[in-house]
Amino acid sequence: CLGLSWLDLSFSNVTGDIQVFRNRQSLEELRLASTGVRGDLGVLVCSCSTNAFEVLDLSNTTVEGNIFVLQHAKALTELHLQGTHVAGSIDGLTFLEKASVVDLSKTRVTGRLTQHWRGRCKHLRILKLSGSRAEFLPHGTDLTHLMDLRDGDQDVLLPALTTLEVSECPLKGELRFLIWPLAYCEHLGSIIAVNSGLYGE
Repeated sequence: CLGLSWLDLSFSNVTGDIQVFRNRQSLEELRLASTGVRGDLGVLVCSCSTNAFEVLDLSNTTVEGNIFVLQHAKALTELHLQGTHVAGSIDGLTFLEKASVVDLSKTRVTGRLTQHWRGRCKHLRILKLSGSRAEFLPHGTDLTHLMDLRDGDQDVLLPALTTLEVSECPLKGELRFLIWPLAYCEHLGSIIAVNSGLYGE
């Protein structure tokens, strides 16, 4: 099966370590959602791997690892890791230049928006972080930097974003600090932030 480019075993009784899919150069789409697979995300997307995944769905498995390894996953357009044990700062997502869908709901990821997000993830349409540990709201100098978005700026924050889900994340801050940095997300149609500790006008 060296030429296999697409594999979907989701919702099956498949078990085992995901390292068996390492260095499958032709495998562009791997879907193992809600299976018994395990292992470290890094074995699939580390710098020494020859994988070039475009779609990776390991949702609702016991896969773990730090999302900063995604800096080596330049081809990813869709990433589904919801309900896994992955951790690390959401800054690790800024390396995903082609990603349009990222779901890290109910994971152990942390972090806030920082100035590193400006001009990055230009194709990201859907970002789901609900139930994670991400604080998301920028603060300090990052907040000042992200709120200084001039019309027509090429480094606009998340210009393609249509959907943001941060329900049950520990945002615990003023609503304006969520809304204002996203002011030039002209395609943004949905923000879901239920039970996230937001307050203010």
